Amino acid sequence: MKRLLYYIVVSLMLCETVLSCREDELVVPTEYDLLPGGPDTECDPIGMYLLNEGNMGSNKASIDYVDFRNGYYIRRSEEHTSELQSPYT
Repeated sequence: MKRLLYYIVVSLMLCETVLSCREDELVVPTEYDLLPGGPDTECDPIGMYLLNEGNMGSNKASIDYVDFRNGYYIRRSEEHTSELQSPYT
């Protein structure tokens, strides 16, 4: 009886280990756009984060970065936005 219980527990632990693996995370490429003023090595602040709210309830919010020192506006690629949607919406 102890041997049977041992095999059941080991089998359940093995099943849990195999089934608990999840898919690889999607890495979204970024786009770099040059700012119209160009780079400014003497600027203060160096950069800022820009929160794009998206439409109400559409789950399309994003966060971008504006780098004043190097003259770049850095955002994620729009072609991959649909892949980031939650499966629960």
